Amino acid sequence: MTGYLRSVLRHRLATELSLGLVAVGGIAVGTGSVVTVQILTAGAISAFDRTVDLVSGDADAVVLGHGGKLDEELYPVVLATEGVAAATPVLETTLLVRAPAPNPDAKAPDLHAPAPFRRVQLYGLDLLSSPEIPRYLAGSDAQAAGRQSGSFGAIPDSPPHITSLGDAAISGGLARELGLQAGDSMEIGYGPARTSLIVSRVLTDQAGPGGGPALVMDMHAAQEALGGAEWITRINVRFRSGYAPQEVLARLADNLDGGALLSSPEEQRREAERLLASFRTNLSALSFISVFVGLFLVYGTTRASLIRRREEMGVLRSLGATRSQVLVVVLAEAGVLGLLGAALGVPLGFLAAQANLESVSGTVTDLYLLSAIQNLEVPGSVWILAVVGGLVGTLVGAAGPAAEVCLTPVTALLTEQRVRGRWRAWAKWLWRGGWLLLAVLLAWFAAGGRRWQHAGFVVAGGIMVWTALVTPKFVSALCGRVNPRGFGWRFALRSLSVRVHTSGVAVAGVAIAVGTLVGITVMVGSFRDTFTTWLNRTVRADVYLSAAAWRGEADSGGIGGNLASELRKLSGVAFVDRLRGFGGYAAGLPVALRGVDFGLSALNGRYSFLDGDPGAIAGKVRAGSVVVSEPLARRTGLWEGDFVPVLTKTGPVNAEIAGVYYEYGSERGSLAMDLATMDRWFGPGDPHALAVYLAPGIDAEAGATVVRQAASSYPVTIRTNRSLRENAVRVFDQTFAVTLLLQGMALAMAAAGVALSLLVMAREESRETAVYRALGATRRQVFRFFLGRGIGLASLGGLLGLVGGAGLALTLVYVTNRAYFGWTVQFGIPTFNLLQQGATLALTAVAASWLPALRASSDGAAEARYRAPASGRLRAATGQDPEGGELR
Repeated sequence: MTGYLRSVLRHRLATELSLGLVAVGGIAVGTGSVVTVQILTAGAISAFDRTVDLVSGDADAVVLGHGGKLDEELYPVVLATEGVAAATPVLETTLLVRAPAPNPDAKAPDLHAPAPFRRVQLYGLDLLSSPEIPRYLAGSDAQAAGRQSGSFGAIPDSPPHITSLGDAAISGGLARELGLQAGDSMEIGYGPARTSLIVSRVLTDQAGPGGGPALVMDMHAAQEALGGAEWITRINVRFRSGYAPQEVLARLADNLDGGALLSSPEEQRREAERLLASFRTNLSALSFISVFVGLFLVYGTTRASLIRRREEMGVLRSLGATRSQVLVVVLAEAGVLGLLGAALGVPLGFLAAQANLESVSGTVTDLYLLSAIQNLEVPGSVWILAVVGGLVGTLVGAAGPAAEVCLTPVTALLTEQRVRGRWRAWAKWLWRGGWLLLAVLLAWFAAGGRRWQHAGFVVAGGIMVWTALVTPKFVSALCGRVNPRGFGWRFALRSLSVRVHTSGVAVAGVAIAVGTLVGITVMVGSFRDTFTTWLNRTVRADVYLSAAAWRGEADSGGIGGNLASELRKLSGVAFVDRLRGFGGYAAGLPVALRGVDFGLSALNGRYSFLDGDPGAIAGKVRAGSVVVSEPLARRTGLWEGDFVPVLTKTGPVNAEIAGVYYEYGSERGSLAMDLATMDRWFGPGDPHALAVYLAPGIDAEAGATVVRQAASSYPVTIRTNRSLRENAVRVFDQTFAVTLLLQGMALAMAAAGVALSLLVMAREESRETAVYRALGATRRQVFRFFLGRGIGLASLGGLLGLVGGAGLALTLVYVTNRAYFGWTVQFGIPTFNLLQQGATLALTAVAASWLPALRASSDGAAEARYRAPASGRLRAATGQDPEGGELR
């Protein structure tokens, strides 16, 4: 049988190239979509791991501070704890950097000016007290040449060159962007403070932390550059050998007395993976739908090949081949195509990942991690996933046609009517099974399955399977009612019900692809409408100012001076709202902490609450309560009236939750309090943002111009209400840009399914086509007949896909979004987008039908007597020459 299999593969490459390409292409697109998601998310985790390795090294535990800051006085406390071998402080914050003017006589640039500057991460490390430099600082430029990789060596013999005040190492990408090299000077800004530094080292791209723009300095030098800061952000702790880790952690907790949070690098990695899990899982689930659609392409391809070889299979069986041998040959033949498709899917997925790198990296840095994706790699696990997914998907898709050939009696292999009759019987059972499956799933979900986080994907998968199961009966019943009038469009539709064993599979593939398109489109459209409505309700100020280095959750310098007071004095300004924001911990989870003047918030509707009177809630917040975002409430299970522990400067404080507000910025969650409460819990500080409300009748652009003039000496970013909303919507669109790739792949799979089905039908009906031609049908009529079939397949698939897509959209909006992201999304129908996609599907169907219709109409009479050169394959398999040498 091995010789026969080789002969079959050569024959398919020679005579069935188009079918093989469709199958391989479908598998490649399906696996490629999965590979794309895996590569991008693996790149994000890898970038974060690089940052964790940089700031944590081989620490056994990490001491984290309240509000992103840790009192320096805790350092000797940690170091003196029994069982602690070493303790290393780390300072991490966000600041601005720019190269100075190239001409020494030129006017010195200001950080607040519109000239280019860059927001970067600063890492202050205790390089003098540690004999080992973090390994991601190794491999830098020529200044580091000759040093031991990964180490500075002994400090007296090999000074690190970045431990002096005013010296800093910068990442290679940042150096290229600013045109800097070792020995050059640069300016940094932290809040109102400005400092000049010397570039002492330029790190290679592989050595840089997290793959993003960064500065690395000695701890003391970094504190001086920040204006004499007396705080750090973490302490890395190494345990002594012979001490049980849990005992050392317990002693640390007792000594810190609630003034800090204990964690570990591994827990931080798990938190990063958890943050990305929702993003990754949702994209992975949607990408696997492409693999599911690929099953139908493999089914159609395998069946088309076996149709041409039915007589050959009958002769092979009659010469002694067992059913299991035939099954192995057919599945092995399909497996080869699956491996080829998987092999092509990996580079295709890599190219797609590169094309979407910028948008996904922006999403990751805006919503999840601070580390940008810089380098993409294909991990070994992705190859394994592609090969296993492609191979398993191919074997599952080919199993049906292979079983059909094996189970059909030898004498019936030429009796096609038997196949048609059997399929009509199966269609009824598949129809009943589909509705039974859907009923069982919905009953399970209602009975308690909805409490499982992944329940939405189970329901979504059930909807896709239901779509596939009910399709044959749907096609048979709908097309069977068409009354044909001549050899035209009606006859083409009616013929689909006769050949439901082929058309049903094609329509199912198109329906699932269309359902994916509809589900994603409605979900994204509903979310976008909800997001913009939320923006319109909460973004009420006319002009917004924020510290140029502020990122929302990462610590950075605030807006120094008395800018808020100066703005209040301007003519035309009604009032000014202040905001402090930094990262912290609530209920043991990392969250974004917000401090707002709730005396003004009650008037301007800054927060939109799920329930309750905003005025009453604001009163409670001014008295010391807090409000939490919906994602945080769903993560912790804490709602209005409950108490949430917040890590403050003096230890944990149990704060009452006065209300829960809608938020769509991140599923990490946030917690807001009054500015007075924040100052009491975390110490006073400068605001990070200001919201300026103009008096009625004042033009926003004119008011913004006045505000810019008043803030000209401050390093701030100024946006009008309109520009802020536009930027927020741009970030939203960037977040969901990768779904366009999945939609495009689904559309490509639908087109491939239509083309494949028409090719299969053309080969099944070669004799019938010849009879049509003999009875007087012209080539144009045959062409229109097959073109009408293609349009009919796409139309039926689109109609059924709308139903399945509606169910998928409801599941994504009301179940999956809440389970994974904690967002309440209002369901909406993006009519224009759906109509646009419908028109695209129709044009795609016509294009996909064109070549098969042209081929079927080119010479129908010649196909009446199809000859398959099978004698060589049978001789190779059995050693016998079948009578006649050829099969007819």
